Amino acid sequence: MSVANKVRMVMGLKKKKAPAMAAAMEINAQSFRNKLTRDSFNTWDLIEIAEELGGTLLLEVDGQRVVFGLEDLPPERAGKYK
Repeated sequence: MSVANKVRMVMGLKKKKAPAMAAAMEINAQSFRNKLTRDSFNTWDLIEIAEELGGTLLLEVDGQRVVFGLEDLPPERAGKYK
């Protein structure tokens, strides 16, 4: 399953639409839809999506979990969540 399809899946679970996600990420709705269509989400996008949906982005290797959170965003992107 593509990253975009997983994003769509969790958006569906939380009943969030593309315009609401775009607003939370401070991009326009068309830009968010383009990311879905092109499957072009970067790590920062996924951190913001997880935050907006009340989730966590993590990487698990050999039972060790590394959580990616707002503290991993550059200041210009993280500032809107403070």
